[in-house]
Amino acid sequence: MSPQEILFATAVNCMDGRVQRPVNEAVRSLSGARYVDTITEAGVVRYLAGELEETHETQAVLMSIRVSVEQHGSRSIAIVAHDDCAGNPISNDDQKVQLAKAVAFVREHFPHCLVAGLWLGMDWVVQVEIPPARLGE
Repeated sequence: MSPQEILFATAVNCMDGRVQRPVNEAVRSLSGARYVDTITEAGVVRYLAGELEETHETQAVLMSIRVSVEQHGSRSIAIVAHDDCAGNPISNDDQKVQLAKAVAFVREHFPHCLVAGLWLGMDWVVQVEIPPARLGE
């Protein structure tokens, strides 16, 4: 294995089982990583959108991202939202607003990482809603 090989990326995703495989495949493809640390919470973008920053769920997600970054060397983080989310039953447009806020929030906490926002519609195809960038890019 080459020392330059990217081993880990991070997916912060809803717990919905329908989204796991397409998200992990997309994150591996986008990042070039071999493995994806998958952090799940029902309707996760609502916790990272800034309004619920002090909740246990938000702090647990941030701690898990920190482990992925600090212990596994992940430098790519994907924040994911999807259509028909039972854990965050709001409109797609409102979820996409939350997704943008969540990406900004994670970029603030992990400024040296590339952070992207991914969206899955009812076809379960992953779309890059917010391209990967670091804080300030």
